[in-house]
Amino acid sequence: ALGNIDVRLMLPEKADTIMVNKASHSYLDDMIQAGVKVYMYQPGFLHSKVLIFDDQVTCFGSANMDFRSFEHNFENNAFVYQEAFAKKMKQIFLDDQKQCKHIIPSEWLQRPSWQKMKESIMRLFSPLL
Repeated sequence: ALGNIDVRLMLPEKADTIMVNKASHSYLDDMIQAGVKVYMYQPGFLHSKVLIFDDQVTCFGSANMDFRSFEHNFENNAFVYQEAFAKKMKQIFLDDQKQCKHIIPSEWLQRPSWQKMKESIMRLFSPLL
């Protein structure tokens, strides 16, 4: 995003646990300030891990982008180098984005201090979550 690339992040409005929800929200300030567009998926839980690069490459799988997923849970992702597949996945993302609440940076960054404090505390536990 800092390099003027359109980066969009879609997260579930409600994660599977409150702790995970708060911990993940603690990382959003830096991302938003860097220019990442954040969307909260409204209809339900969202657990997909999909990255689409330049309508050419798609990465998807079970792994979160963290040490625990790669080193302890032995999760993995697949890369598909096919433009048609990437465009189909992008369209699915854009369709899902219509069911999201876009996070407005100025509003997000002005959320209450007590909320930021809860998120910061949960962030300490993020390696365990």
